[in-house]
Amino acid sequence: MKFVVLIGRVLYAAIFLQAVPFHFSQKAIDYAASKGVPGSHLLVPLSGILAGLGALSILSGFRARTGAWLIVIFLVPVTRTFLKKQIRQE
Repeated sequence: MKFVVLIGRVLYAAIFLQAVPFHFSQKAIDYAASKGVPGSHLLVPLSGILAGLGALSILSGFRARTGAWLIVIFLVPVTRTFLKKQIRQE
């Protein structure tokens, strides 16, 4: 059973870790700015840091609950911001 939990942690963390480098690119910052995100030059890299730290915490098992909360802190505003913009366009 421990093996299944480890595989789950690896796969879940991989989702966020693979996206972290994109958060530090000018393309991601420009995209967020085009969607109306204020201070995107600061908020986009900050969101990458949150996602990366949360994913590493979950992957390693070190303070995994804190890592999960970092993922929540990352996902809730990002999802609300981009879905709100999408809904308005429809």
